[in-house]
Amino acid sequence: MIHRDQFDAKYQFSEVESQSRMEVARAMAEIREAKIERDKAYKELHATQMESQSWKQEVVTTKAAVRLFVLLILIIVQLTHPISHH
Repeated sequence: MIHRDQFDAKYQFSEVESQSRMEVARAMAEIREAKIERDKAYKELHATQMESQSWKQEVVTTKAAVRLFVLLILIIVQLTHPISHH
């Protein structure tokens, strides 16, 4: 026959076990959500890095075009207005 103390102890253990399982399940759900957020952040970081690299390349290309344009202007000026030596 189960004594009242044994019954209370088993009930309390069952309650603690149930509460622990719920807390573990909640923690696992939070971990899954954190991993999803982490993965999303990594994807956004990568996209931002790619965009940054694209803008850097655009700057390099634009600088090269400006240098060529300035050189072309200097050549045109030199050809149309030769420096005369007296």
